[in-house]
Amino acid sequence: MLGNLPYSIAGRLLGELLQPGSPFRRIGCMLQRELADRILAEPGSAEYGTLSVYARLWFEGERLLELSREEFSPRPKVRSTFIALSPRATPPRVGDVAVLRRLVRAAFGQRRKQLRRALEREFPQAAAALAAAGIDPRRRGETLDEIEFAALADALALAGS
Repeated sequence: MLGNLPYSIAGRLLGELLQPGSPFRRIGCMLQRELADRILAEPGSAEYGTLSVYARLWFEGERLLELSREEFSPRPKVRSTFIALSPRATPPRVGDVAVLRRLVRAAFGQRRKQLRRALEREFPQAAAALAAAGIDPRRRGETLDEIEFAALADALALAGS
């Protein structure tokens, strides 16, 4: 898939495409720089969020080109970045993708809260699942990498989410 994605739909569209078993061998797209930063963000960074987790779970991403405002006519108010996403050769196993998506939304829905508190409304069994996955309940969602999110999603699914 190749495209120049408008900011108004890019996040939602990529959120739907960044799933296991994608039919695309490679996704290349021009995006607003801030969105590209969020997709390619590392755990613990300010930009790291839901799109980062989905991209990291099932794809390997790379920034290929940075474009300034001056390279367009008419000049936009934002900078653009061209990124490429390729499916991971061996993505982590996620038993229930719907639970994973609920988990990631809950973890990032209240960034300043510790995981146990951020998750307990959506997942009453969060404390037990965090223990089963070996994750400190005092951590914040933005510190978990994609492998930890996958393990926690599986623990929540086993606990009956």
